[in-house]
Amino acid sequence: MYKVFINQKTIYLTQNISNIRLGDQDVLAHPHSKNAMITEYQRFVNDPLTLRLVLFSPNHPKLLFQDFLSMFSEIEAAGGLVLNPFGQILFIFRYGKWDLPKGKIEAFEKKEDAAVREVEEETDIHQLEIQYPLIRTMHIYDDKGKRFIKHTWWYHMKTTQHKVPTPQKEEGITHAEWIDRSRLDEIMKNTYPSIIEVINSYLESEETALTQQD
Repeated sequence: MYKVFINQKTIYLTQNISNIRLGDQDVLAHPHSKNAMITEYQRFVNDPLTLRLVLFSPNHPKLLFQDFLSMFSEIEAAGGLVLNPFGQILFIFRYGKWDLPKGKIEAFEKKEDAAVREVEEETDIHQLEIQYPLIRTMHIYDDKGKRFIKHTWWYHMKTTQHKVPTPQKEEGITHAEWIDRSRLDEIMKNTYPSIIEVINSYLESEETALTQQD
C-alpha cells in the first residue's frame, strides 16, 4: 500500500482494502483508467468534507501507482529525525507548524548525504551520525500552477552536540528547538500528517529494538 499526503488529506493506493476502515469522510474508488483516476483526484481535492481517498486496484497495484505518479512532477528530498545526548528530538518551526529538517536532494548527491547536509543547513547542528533509515513519505503540493509530488527519505540520526540550534531563517524557519519526548503529543497536534508518520516510525523502531533486547 502507498500513502500520499496533501495538506491534511490522505490518499491510499492499494490492492487490499481489508485493513482500511472507511469512515463517513472517506471515499473508495476503483479507477479503470488514468482519466478516471484524475477525475477522482480532482473531486477529492476540491471536496473539503472528504479527508481520505482510497484508490483500489486488486490486480494491478503497481500500474495504479505509476499512473498516479505520472500526474505530477516528481521531486526527491531527504531529512532527519535527530536525537542529542539527552534523548531530545530536533524540531524546526516553519510556516506556523512544527517540522523536521529536510530538503531537496541535489544532482548526483546520495540520499544520506543530502539528509545530513539539510539538517546542518537548517539548524546548524553538526557531528551527525546516521543510525538507520526510517521511511519514505510522499506529499503533494502546487507551485505556480504546477503539481508536484515530493518523495522524502527519512533517517534516524544522533549527534554529540547539545547546543541551541540556529534556524535557517532564509528558508522560512523561525525557530529550532530540542524537544523532550514528553512534548511529542503537543508537537503532533500542530504538524503535518507526513511528520507524524516519521515520528511514529521512529517510536515503533525503538520499541521493536527494546523488545528484541528483552
